[in-house]
Amino acid sequence: MKKLIFILIAAILITSCASNISERQAGILDSTVPVSTGENTQNFSDVEGKNWQLIEVHTENEIIQIDRYIQQDVYVITFSNGTVSGTGAPNRYSAPYNLGSGSEISIMPLISTLMAPIFEISNLSEHEYYTFLQNSYMWELVNNTLELYSRTDDNRDIKLVFSSSL
Repeated sequence: MKKLIFILIAAILITSCASNISERQAGILDSTVPVSTGENTQNFSDVEGKNWQLIEVHTENEIIQIDRYIQQDVYVITFSNGTVSGTGAPNRYSAPYNLGSGSEISIMPLISTLMAPIFEISNLSEHEYYTFLQNSYMWELVNNTLELYSRTDDNRDIKLVFSSSL
């Protein structure tokens, strides 16, 4: 019985991942959020092995800025050996990721610790941050920042901007 439940859960996760990837590839981008051209000539090795701290989230209606002087240890991401890991607010997370052609990226479902947050950080919940990471479809290095292009669960475009020089 346990084996059957495990197989069922694994099948649901695989189906969910495949569905998200195909939706990302087939989706039409909303022009209100800055989007990447996908013509990335940089190497992902420039991204790997560094701690990147989230500094901005661009949505259709606003730019959420993360105050790094107050909130130093939240929303951090590192890419290394095919695994993305980091700190949410306050939980640690990790997941495998895959690179596609050009600047395509897909991050598999995250696993994380389950600590309850004491307060919400800068109008961005940890759940939203995790959703944006898992829905990422493209990366780009721009002026010493890492930009991850993503979508919300209802298919609105999002851009996450990270800095490694803080």
